[in-house]
This record gives sequence, structure tokens and C-alpha cells, in this order.
Amino acid sequence: MVKIPSNLVEAIEQNDKFFLFAHSRPDGDALGSLFGLADILQAQGKKVWCFVEAELPLTYAFLPAADNLIIGSAAAEALLVREGTDCLAIALDCGDVYRLGIFQDIFAKCQYSLVMDHHKSHLPFGDISWVEAALSSTGEMVFELAAKLDMPLSYEAALCLYVAIVSDTGGFRYSSTSARTHVIAGELLALGVLPDQVGSHLYDNWTLSRLQLMQMVLGTLEMNCEGQVASVYVTDEMFAQTGASKEDTGGFVDYPRSIASVKVAIFLKGSEDGSVSVSLRAKGGCDVSLVAEQFGGGGHYNAAGFRLKEINLLQARSRVVTALRAALS
Repeated sequence: MVKIPSNLVEAIEQNDKFFLFAHSRPDGDALGSLFGLADILQAQGKKVWCFVEAELPLTYAFLPAADNLIIGSAAAEALLVREGTDCLAIALDCGDVYRLGIFQDIFAKCQYSLVMDHHKSHLPFGDISWVEAALSSTGEMVFELAAKLDMPLSYEAALCLYVAIVSDTGGFRYSSTSARTHVIAGELLALGVLPDQVGSHLYDNWTLSRLQLMQMVLGTLEMNCEGQVASVYVTDEMFAQTGASKEDTGGFVDYPRSIASVKVAIFLKGSEDGSVSVSLRAKGGCDVSLVAEQFGGGGHYNAAGFRLKEINLLQARSRVVTALRAALS
């Protein structure tokens, strides 16, 4: 049974103007929670703006986005000048304040701030933090909040929250999936959400360039730790050759993870600033959030990530494999 802070509930009930934020490079849980909560609040007559760094990835373009969608820092600053800072800011699915990316300063300027997150490695920020590390997703938290506030869900909100939950449970495959998760999913389906249509958008919506990119990425597969660790990486050259985008790599880490002997999969992606982003996915035999914390990152027991600076892809892979070897021993 979740315990929602009473002061968080009161803050939402008493405020009429909201700025909602998701983490940088948002995934399905971040966007589904963002737009789902926005719809719920707007149905109560509240003014709501949602902030995202850039246009939505193609995979999530089908989501019923909020009416007041603020894209990029320039639009955000203009809104702040027009509307002022007397609002309630809510950060969704952010493990720490740095995950707000370009919106850190705007979040800090708001009169009052709340944080809703389910990451085990969460670092508190904002005036009130509600963290539920045992829940499958922030989408599940938004559902519980709406129930607590006695705020009904529209079909649009239900669709957004279902996408959030499906995305962060790996289609209900991860260990964070609980009996309550399935009950909530059932209630969302009862509101008209069609799982086959959601699945088609999330998993059967690839471009040819994305498939060609995956072919090249799988060619980098390397096995370590007696077959318990599998890793792949993507380079800028691969993006250039295929015409694929950075967003097209979503879910690639699941392919090395699917190997029977593998306990942890690694996906590495280089950045223009000389850093390497690392995603870790496990099957329950290793707490990858602890490994990520060694490198300044964090996440969940079976899903975590971090960024390494001033290092190339092969050097990064070697360092991560060494850390995983110790964690698995």
C-alpha cells in the first residue's frame, strides 16, 4: 500500500497553476506520466504546462500530448516571463535534479516544487519528494495519486498511464511488476485502452534505418564473465551510415539481455562532448543500480545507467565489464 505524503496531496489540491517536467531524453514512463498527470489536472480546471527538451520521439508521437506543450529552453523562458513563478512545479521520473537537463534553473525558480519518482537511487530535491522504489513506474504512482485525490481518469489519461507502465515494466516482464500493477493495468483497459494498438506503436513501428542500425550494433556484441555479461555499442559513424537517430536506439540493450546465459547486458553510446552513456539491464542476479552508483549514476535493481567522461567506447566497455565482474563474483 503506497503512502502519499499529505503535504503533497494538499499542495496539488490548493494550487491552480502547474509546470510539469520529465527527465531529459524522456522514455515512455516519463512522457506517459507527464501527459497523464497533465490531463488529470486539466480536467479539474487547473492550468497546466508540460516541458520537454525537443520534439517527441517517433515512438511516442501517438500519445495525446498536453495542450500546453513547451518545447525547448527558449519557449520555457518566454513562458516564465509571461506567467511568472507563482506556480507548483512537479518533476516526474527524475532520479536527481540533474535529470531535469535544460530545465533545472526554471524548476528552481518556481515558487513551490514537488518530485514524484520510483528510482531506488533517488537523490532528494524539491520542496517535497515522494519516492516509491517498490513501484513499477512513475505512471503507477500517478494512478495512485489520482485515486487518492478522487480525480477520475479520461481515456487519454488512461492511455498515457498504460504506456508509462508497459514501457517501464518491459511489457510486464520485469521484477518490479506486481499484482497491483496488473490490477491498475486492468482498470486502464476498462477505460478503453487497447493493448494491441499500444503494442503496435511501441514495438512494431520501426523504420528501415533503425533496423539497419540494430544490425550494425549487434555486430559489436562481446561476451564476458563466462557468458554472464553481454555488451554492444553504437558509434556516430553507424548513425551517419544508416540515417538513424539517437532515439532509434531505444530497446537495443534488450537484445544482448535476451541471451540465455546473460545476467547483465550493457549498451554504450558515445556523445559529441566526448562522454559515453551506459545503460545496464539485468535479469535479477545483479543489482545494477549499485554498479551505476560507482560511476555517479543510478536507477533500479534491474535497470540503471550513468555517463563516463573523457573516455572512448572500448575503454568504457572495459571499465564497466571490470565492475560487473566484481559485482557478479
